[in-house]
Amino acid sequence: MGATQTKNIRTSVKIAIDIRHLSQKNQSGVGHYTLRLINELAKLSPNDEFILFAAGSKKTLQKIPTWQRNNITLVKTKIYNRLLNLLLLLRLRTLESFLPTQPDIWFFPNVNIVYTRLTYAITVHDISFVFLPDVFTFKQILWHKVAQVKKLVQNSYIVLAVSKSTQQDLEEHWQIDTTKIFVTPLGVTADFQAKQQPHDQTFLRVYQINFPYFLTLSTLEPRKNLESVVEAYTLWRARTNKKTHLVVAGAEGWKTKNLYKLASVSPFANDIHFIGYVEDKHRPTLFRQAEAFLFPSYWEGFGLPALEAIACGTPTIASFMSSMPEVVGQAGLLVDPFVPSDIADALQILDSETTRANFKHLCTEQARLFTWNQTAERTLSALKTIKI
Repeated sequence: MGATQTKNIRTSVKIAIDIRHLSQKNQSGVGHYTLRLINELAKLSPNDEFILFAAGSKKTLQKIPTWQRNNITLVKTKIYNRLLNLLLLLRLRTLESFLPTQPDIWFFPNVNIVYTRLTYAITVHDISFVFLPDVFTFKQILWHKVAQVKKLVQNSYIVLAVSKSTQQDLEEHWQIDTTKIFVTPLGVTADFQAKQQPHDQTFLRVYQINFPYFLTLSTLEPRKNLESVVEAYTLWRARTNKKTHLVVAGAEGWKTKNLYKLASVSPFANDIHFIGYVEDKHRPTLFRQAEAFLFPSYWEGFGLPALEAIACGTPTIASFMSSMPEVVGQAGLLVDPFVPSDIADALQILDSETTRANFKHLCTEQARLFTWNQTAERTLSALKTIKI
């Protein structure tokens, strides 16, 4: 958590939560965070009211999840998001003007285009677009400028940072006051466990996996450094006579042409499998059955897939940059993401079944440090410090 707070504590609050980003077909890490946090907050604080705001076309709004809890009200506003964003940017309407009742505060689980006259809190997952603009599309960079993300964060009453690394970035690069930053790490659900499940083999057959494999799972985009994963795998295979395959899981992102080319020209191309987006219910199985999880991303605000793999008892090879050291701890190997041979060396260390077995115990201990209940408790405690 951030520095000691001295603000007044309230016992009951009406909290509006912006869930516009949940209209995506395939949820990213931010989507998983939002869904699980809302569930835990509502359960943890039954006397508070949570008003969830979604906007979009009829088709878009159909993708928004539903909740059955008495203290959750879902508000679906049929307005195209482009028009809504224009109204907000021109300051013609506030977000709260679309709600049937006036909330006490706003909570934004992710950065977005916002105009409100109310006090608000915001979660910052990372500011990688500041450090690594080359791994973002022009459209993404433009969107961050239009949304005025830095100003949005500076004007928030409190800021929730998902890792100490993100907290440090906010303090050092955006000069955000440390006294208003709360560190609220993410968690894992009980589904992510090392114990083998009866459905595991059935789920593997969905993806035609009937071989030992290393796994990498993320959106296919430059920031995830998947080209280095393929290069490292090819190096490792050239050094060993083992035939462990490489499974690349995740939704199609952008700038993937070179990734596919690298895989196709590898001498071991037949053992490199792109299986696309993985359904939530299948993720624990894929993590659990993998011999190792590769996640040498250039930058992560938290890196939820790495924690999910660890919770499944799978040793993780991750980047030594950003939040990865605090998430992985001793439950994996940290590598230089810019050096494929470093990743290949880590794979070689994990060749030994004895070594992987030793990591399983460390994985269990590390996973215990992160739960969604703790995330919700820290988040609620932070929200309750807001003066209304």
